[in-house]
Amino acid sequence: MSDAEWEILRSVLSHKHQGPERVHDRRVMNGIFFVLRTGTPWRDLPERYGPYTTCFNRYNRWSRNGTWAAIMEKLQRLAGDDDGGDDGPPGSVRLRMVDSSSVRVHQHGAGAPRDGAPPQVGLSRGGRTTKVPLGIDGNEMVKTVFLTPGQAADCAQTVALLAGLGHDETAGATAAIPSRSSRKLPRPLNRETYRMRNLVERIFGKIKEFRRIATRYDKTARNFLSAVHLVASRFLLRRIANQSFESTP
Repeated sequence: MSDAEWEILRSVLSHKHQGPERVHDRRVMNGIFFVLRTGTPWRDLPERYGPYTTCFNRYNRWSRNGTWAAIMEKLQRLAGDDDGGDDGPPGSVRLRMVDSSSVRVHQHGAGAPRDGAPPQVGLSRGGRTTKVPLGIDGNEMVKTVFLTPGQAADCAQTVALLAGLGHDETAGATAAIPSRSSRKLPRPLNRETYRMRNLVERIFGKIKEFRRIATRYDKTARNFLSAVHLVASRFLLRRIANQSFESTP
């Protein structure tokens, strides 16, 4: 992280915690991002990031208590929501896009304890896979994300994705989805709006540049979902830092 990105991240980190005073926050965060980006096993983390156990324990503990999801939400508020709508120019469209992508589950990601939450690993034509349904806005900001087994149908997740986007954001929305060729009365389709769906495809491409997400190594769905939250937060940090730089006289 750059100095500017670190200052932004530090501003949203919680300073309320139990136990000894937390130290080396920046070093630990850089170590966690290194693992996510490269796919390196925690035990092989370079020494410059400190003991790997410190990074892993922080990642696991903050995953368990929801800290990573909370950080993403705080950064979203800092980044703002500026994708048109009632306050936008005449004729502007407030976009909300949903899609999903499958991720192959590595053999290290199998064998989660059966007494915990479902690992969200399923069998599909690609073998063991996990599916990542995602909802974003026109600024490529992740609004809602969860996990399902790889064989789960995309259409079955639409209601949950729209619910995650919020009732106010989806009320009165018009779907831009092509009708099936077999449909006798095709629904109207705004082709210009439909072309914009590549925004959600691009965000999946960016997320999967992080090898820890392109291939799932985590046994628990909780830790794997936290990786998605963290990568989305990484993009937000860069955006907010750039916005601050551009606004500087």
